[in-house]
Amino acid sequence: MTSQLNGSVLKAFKILDLFAAGKIELTAQETADALGINMITAHRFLHTLVHAGALRVTSRGVFRLGYMFADLGHRVMRDGNLAGLLQPILDQLARDTGEACMATEFDRDMAVCIAKALPDRPLYVDIRIGSKLDAFCTAHGKLWLAHMIPADQD
Repeated sequence: MTSQLNGSVLKAFKILDLFAAGKIELTAQETADALGINMITAHRFLHTLVHAGALRVTSRGVFRLGYMFADLGHRVMRDGNLAGLLQPILDQLARDTGEACMATEFDRDMAVCIAKALPDRPLYVDIRIGSKLDAFCTAHGKLWLAHMIPADQD
């Protein structure tokens, strides 16, 4: 069974993923170069994303993520009961062990941090909630992979 995907939607998300790589601002030229598309197409995508609220223009030709993502992130965290249920447990575990603790959910091939608790000491590993971690090289990811049927592990 072949799933039908919309290439334009996938391309729009590739543009948004450019921000996930640590970029705060993006121009049409950077977008065109990164995705291998022409400038007209890059402009069209960027302005469509501005119209949708996913991006905002900060100065002429410079784009940043729009505030809709803060709202969407808040909704995901609010509606995700699991994170709320786990938070007191993670807080206690961090107090008991003096280590940072986190909980993840598996999304496609990544472990996604949904809750965390930090220790009361100056040096610790801090993973941002919402961070995606490669499953094959992290403890959380390996736990998820170990409990999958072999056909789904690829």
